[in-house]
Amino acid sequence: MPIKKQLLIYEREKNKVKISGDPEDVKVPMWTDLILSHLLWIVPLTILLFIAPKTSFIPGVLQWFRKYLSLLILLVAIPAYLHFLLSG
Repeated sequence: MPIKKQLLIYEREKNKVKISGDPEDVKVPMWTDLILSHLLWIVPLTILLFIAPKTSFIPGVLQWFRKYLSLLILLVAIPAYLHFLLSG
């Protein structure tokens, strides 16, 4: 007896994708859609991570950030502490 397979249904709306059908058939279109929808951000991020640090001021900023990270944490903690202290 032959097994009936569901048809692959692909619907795309703004910020919404619906892919339904047999799980074996849905896997490839789902991953393709996920990768292609984020490709707009992946390409510039790759350029920034691999090309820009070698030719710009980013390495100096990262060194400064690593050096003063402990002091920057205080900038987040002090307002919360003052709010707690002055609350009543």
